[in-house]
Formats: sequence, structure tokens, C-alpha cells
Amino acid sequence: MLLGAASHNGSSPIAMRPFYPLRHFAQPLRHLALLAGLALALPGWAADAAALDLAGALTQAWQLHPQAAGLDARDAEARAALDLANGLTPQPAAATLGHLNDRLNRNMGRREWELELAVPLWLRGQQDARKDEANSRIQLAAAQRSAVKLALAGSLREAWWTLANARAALALATRKLDTSRALQADVLKRYRVGELSRIDANLAQNEVLAAEAEWADASSAVLLAEQAYATLTGQSPPPACPKKPPLPPLPRQTSTHNCWPALPPRAAPRRACARPAPRTVRRQSLPCVCCESAPT
Repeated sequence: MLLGAASHNGSSPIAMRPFYPLRHFAQPLRHLALLAGLALALPGWAADAAALDLAGALTQAWQLHPQAAGLDARDAEARAALDLANGLTPQPAAATLGHLNDRLNRNMGRREWELELAVPLWLRGQQDARKDEANSRIQLAAAQRSAVKLALAGSLREAWWTLANARAALALATRKLDTSRALQADVLKRYRVGELSRIDANLAQNEVLAAEAEWADASSAVLLAEQAYATLTGQSPPPACPKKPPLPPLPRQTSTHNCWPALPPRAAPRRACARPAPRTVRRQSLPCVCCESAPT
């Protein structure tokens, strides 16, 4: 590093500024570039972490929905109309100031000043009608938003579980393919030693080909499902779709009043049923015809 240099005429050395090569700034510049890259990548990481569940994916899909902005604008317009309907006047008041003179014509000293104040007033029932109209528009916008959001949630749920089903089918096809290849290797080994025939080797090869075709179909189904999910949410799907959480147990209803009248207590069952008393049947003796003597 050059700090100074002597003059040619023998005078005192001239002080010069130190010179720093650019290689001394290379390492700090690399650190700054790395920090800038991390700062730019953090929002994307946060979005991916938020979309790991179905609720975060629905929020992201609603932000990208083409009707979301229009419905929000309708709701804002209806609320602005409600604010106007709640005002003291239907329109803002206006003040006008005017001046008139004859200085350019006869110059007779004519001077006129005119001040006008206009305050519009509500007609009878007009304010209530506008309030009702604004409330109806707010309710209509909310109902349309709910309907569109429910339809979007249904489409997203279908895409979510279609992707999960396709990934499960791909995993099953992968295991089946691995098993078929292992079986084919074992069959070929036994065929070479003469334990199995050529037909068994061909059957094993057919099983491998069928498993490969099934794996190709499952892979294409996964790609289609991922594309459908990315079209709805605008980002890549999570690496693994979480399973559906179990439903919480229903709370027991503890009401202080009885909606139905109380039923009488049920009688205890009898251990031994009492046998009914035998009924006595009185039989009337009839005269025997054969024993009666015939009249003489």
C-alpha cells in the first residue's frame, strides 16, 4: 500500500490517500448478496409454509380468484352508499360567492356581491329507503362472496384429495413395480439353473411390464393433480398432504329446562311370574241313554 512519494526537487514527501484493491471488498460483497437473496426468498418460504394446510391454500386461492376483487369492490361500494345514507343531508352542502360590477362599461359605481348557500334536504322516507337499499346490497355482496368462496373451497378440496389419492396410488404402483422386478430377477435366476420353464420367465416379464405401465399412469395422474392444484393456488403443492384430523367429540348438552314432560319411572321387572289360579269348570252330569230301561 502506497502511503507517500518524494518530489523530484528534493522537497518533503507528498501525502497520498491509501489505495485499497477491489479484492478486499469481494468477501463483504458476497455476504451482502447472500443476505439480499435470503431476504427475497423469505416471503416465498413463508407462503409455502402457510400453504401446508388446507386453510392456507384456500386463502391463497381466494387472493388469486378473478371474482374476489369484484366482490370486494361491490361490498366497498355498498358500504360507501350506507355511509352516505347515514349522513345529515343526501348530498354535501355547497356555497357560492359571486361579484358583479360595471367598471368595464359605464363605470357608474355598480357593485354587487352574491353569496349562495345550498343545503339539500332529505325527502320523506328517502333516507330510510336508501339505508334499506344499501343494507340489501351489502347482504347481496356477502352472499355472493360466500357462494363463490364455498365453490372455490369445494374445488380446492377436490384438488387436494385428488392429489393425495394420486400420490398414494403412485406409491402403491412403485411398490408393486419393485416387487415385480424382484420377482422377475428371482424367476430368471431359477430359469437359468433349470428349475423353472421359459413360460414362467415370460409371465414374470409381463408382470413387470404391466407394473411399469401402471406406474406411468400413476405418475401422469400425479402431474395432472399437481397442475390443477397450482392453477387454483398459484404455487406448488406441499410435498405431503396432511391427513384429515379426527373430529372432536360432541359436547354433552346440559340444559336447565326440560323440553319434554317427565316420563313415569319404569317398574322393576318381576323375577318370577305368578302362575294363574286354575279355573274350576262345573260339569253337569247327563243321563246315560244306554243304561235307562225301556218303557214297558
